[in-house]
Order: sequence, then structure tokens, then C-alpha cells
Amino acid sequence: MSVVDEKGLPSGKEDYTQDGTVDLKGRPVLRSKTGSWKACTFIVGYELFERMAYYGISSNLVVFLGSKLHEGTVASSNNVSNWAGVVWTTPLVGAYIADAYLGRYWTFIIASCIYLLVFVAAGIKWKAHVPHDPKQLHELSMEEYANNSRNRIDHTSTLRFLDKAAVKTGKTSPWRLCTVTQVEETKQMTKMVPILITTLIPCTMLIQAHTLFIKQGTTLDRSMGPNFEIPPAGLSAILIISMLTSIPIYDRVFVPVIRRYTKNPRGITMLQRLGAGLLMYVLIMVIAWLTERKRLRVAREKHLLGQHDIIPLSIFILIPQYALTGVAENFAEIAKMDFFYYQAPEGMKSLGISYSTTSVALGCFLSSFLLSTVADITKKHSHQGWILDNLNISRLDYYYAFMVILSFLNFLCFLVTAKFFDYNVDVTHEKSGSELNPASLDNARICQGSESTAQPDAK
Repeated sequence: MSVVDEKGLPSGKEDYTQDGTVDLKGRPVLRSKTGSWKACTFIVGYELFERMAYYGISSNLVVFLGSKLHEGTVASSNNVSNWAGVVWTTPLVGAYIADAYLGRYWTFIIASCIYLLVFVAAGIKWKAHVPHDPKQLHELSMEEYANNSRNRIDHTSTLRFLDKAAVKTGKTSPWRLCTVTQVEETKQMTKMVPILITTLIPCTMLIQAHTLFIKQGTTLDRSMGPNFEIPPAGLSAILIISMLTSIPIYDRVFVPVIRRYTKNPRGITMLQRLGAGLLMYVLIMVIAWLTERKRLRVAREKHLLGQHDIIPLSIFILIPQYALTGVAENFAEIAKMDFFYYQAPEGMKSLGISYSTTSVALGCFLSSFLLSTVADITKKHSHQGWILDNLNISRLDYYYAFMVILSFLNFLCFLVTAKFFDYNVDVTHEKSGSELNPASLDNARICQGSESTAQPDAK
């Protein structure tokens, strides 16, 4: 990125944005008169109220469905999971709307069509021989890309099947011939899918904080003094506090210390940060399993096996699993947003960031499927079942143990997937240590009112 792009034009010239940004009346935008903390205040305020609305509903919905609508443990938990899945799917629609509002809608649509054409072109020419020399593949000149304000992407050796779409066969139809850049853009979106898949299981762990963890809380002693009881969903605040506390500690303490050893401006790479979060989710389920075993043991010892019996254990025994969930979100969720944004092609950044929310949505639906399947299978052949409406005689600890095994296997799959993942050379090349600081820098760039400065490479 040039100094002009970052700081504006020299010699007293007006400091207009360089990315085509305009105001509501379609006029060029001055950096010095737009953005800054005035814009940030609006964004932060909006997000504050939006998050209050979402978490206010999600944290109490499972209790409402059980106590007011008389739904069972499985039904109420699954309904919350499915509701959250639908909520987290909507950013896919929002990606289209956002790009349309920012004037990038047609870029998004055209790029989407191009990616489809690349797959079709590669499929049609599945018998074609890919030359060893990438220069023999179809590509436009640098001048043509410069005239269209686009960047040319060099050929890579990953997903070589798609290279067939750029093999010259004498036919120039877009269904049969694509440029190397179009092929590489498609590769960038495609090669993120395995990472996306490995984030689904951790998202099923995340939804437990709004379903089964809260159900556990309804069976525990929630009193604080003689006249006050903590709402079952009240411990969700611990998750938020933990996340908000761990973010500045990570940025201001962890990153500067670890940067001395890794020489990486981020401290650790995006996938390393994501992997650390995934490992924490395994530990969360181990803690939940141990806590549930203790709860059930006390219930049996005190003969408190009724559905509405309160176990003489404080609800605060759930704090460790809630607190660690907040820390895990700091690692995994922020790393996901960074990763999917920076690894997406320039014209598909909105879709790239929607990969992150899509993983949460799919994780919610997967959680619903797993809970229903385990509940049904364990009830077969006259068995009592692991997950019943009466949690005091259920074996929720068995279900948590199952989730520990599943999340650990998923973590191993992530390690293999991450090992073979190649970062985009024009976006993030960790071997050269050219990664920028975490997502907090992007927020600062938004405040400056300059989309063009949010480039992930440190040119």
C-alpha cells in the first residue's frame, strides 16, 4: 500500500478517499471531515443495542419454552438451536444487501457468476491436459487489469483441477475459457471450505451455553441472600465479560510478548489462533462433563431425583465453563472473521465474512441434529435415555463426554487441514511475517472512513 493511499495526497491537495467512496448525495468524500469516532460511536452504539436484543432473547428463550410452553429438554434446546441457526444464516442475505448499498453489488453478482463459470468450464474440459508452464494458460495483460482497476493474481499449484478452465482449446466462450485470475479467485473461496467445515463442531459447543448450560442452571441453587435469585440465564453475562476482558489482554499483553519469539506482527497466525480456540472448546466440554457428574452425584446422594428438585449446589459451579467459553470466542470467532475476510478475493469480501456467521448457523443446526439423534438412539430398546425432561435422572454427563470425543476428533481434523492450507500470496504470507495486527486495526480503519486502507498486505 502506498503512502498516498494511507495518508492522502501531498502538497496541500484535498484529501479525498481513493476507493470511490461517496456521501449520501453522491459527492466525493473528504477523509478529514468524515469517519473518525463520530462514525464509530454510531456503529458501536448500534451493535450494543443489537447484541442486547439478541442475547437477551437467546439466553432466556430455552427457559421460556420450558416453563411457559411446557416443552421438554430436547425440544426446547433444539428450538433455540434452530432459531439461532436461522439468525446466523441471515448474514448471507446481508452480504448482498451490504454490497448493494456500498456500490459493489454488481461486482459481487458478476464475481459469483464467474466462479460458477470456472467450475463449469473445468468440468467441460475435464479431459484437457494442464500444461506445466502456467504462462501457457489463458490470462489477460497487466494493462487490461489496470484499466479495469483490478489486480491480477498469479497462478498457484493448489486445486489444479480448476486450472483446466484456463486451458486454451480454441473456444473462447466464458463457459469454456476463463482467465488464470478468475480460476485463482475461485480457488481462494473453495480452499476455505475445509476450514469452514472444521469450525462447525465448535459452534455446536457454543450453542450449549444458551441451551443445556442454562437447563443445568435451573436445577441448581440460585439464591443470593434471602430475597434474591439469579435468573438461570444470568450466567451468560459471565461469557460476555470474559470475552470483553480477554480481548484487550490478548491484544495488549499476549501479542507483544509472543511477537518477540515468532517475529509475526499478529503474534501468532490466524489458523494458530483458531486452533487454540478449538482446543479450548474441547476443554470447555471436559469441564462441563466433570461439573455435570458432580451435580448428578449430589442429586443421587441427597435423593433429589424429582424433576423440580433443586440440587444443593450453587449455580456458580457453572462459572468456569461460561468463562472459558468467552475466552474461546476471543480466539476462535475473531480468528474466523480475520481468516475468512482476508483469504477471500477482493470482490467477495462480504461473502467471505459471511462464511464466519454461516459456520455458526450450520453449527446450530448440527447441534439440534446431534441432540435429537442421541436422545432418540439412547431411548431405543427400552433404555432410559441420556437426555430426559428430568435432568436429575438424565445422563447429560454421557452426552457431554460424547461431545468431548467429537470435538477432539474435529480438532485433529483441523490440524491436518491447517497443515496443508496455503495462504494467499497476495493477501497474507506468514512465512514472510507480513500479517497485520488483528481485527482491531480494521475497526480503526473503518473509523477513518477509508475502505481502501483495509488491505491485508503490508506493501
